[in-house]
Amino acid sequence: MNLKKTSVLPVFLLMASFSVFAKEVKLGNDLATYTLTCGKSIMVNFTDLTDANSGHTLIGLKNKQTGAVDLFLSRTPTSDRRQYEQYNRVIYDNLSKTYIGMADSPSIVWGSARDNGQTEDTYRLALGSHVYICGKLEKLPDETANTLYGEADDENPSDGTNATYGQ
Repeated sequence: MNLKKTSVLPVFLLMASFSVFAKEVKLGNDLATYTLTCGKSIMVNFTDLTDANSGHTLIGLKNKQTGAVDLFLSRTPTSDRRQYEQYNRVIYDNLSKTYIGMADSPSIVWGSARDNGQTEDTYRLALGSHVYICGKLEKLPDETANTLYGEADDENPSDGTNATYGQ
């Protein structure tokens, strides 16, 4: 009997870890499509834009002071290999449906290069004079089906039973 209880715990923890990765990350009016970690704990979420800024990349970085996600837009269209590029701070304006540059904000540099004949790109993030090596690029899961048909995050039957389908 104890074996069943102990074997359920790792499965539950594994399922919980997948649900953490399945959350959509909103960047202004767009959803992040990729993520990677730079340094020990800097989460970089980004997406390639297709609207008026087609060809540009939008990055979201969590601001340690405010807790909000600050947005950075590439100055020029991003190359296929995502080579180093300067990104300027922007905010999303709901009225005009565009990203507007922030005048006196710091810019960042992010991108990749191939070091010493390596076959894979190495990503780096430069924040001022600090340069952080980044981990592997990961594609975020597409949550369209779950958004359309899944349960809301706050949906839990109050009586602890499962919902009945087709009634």
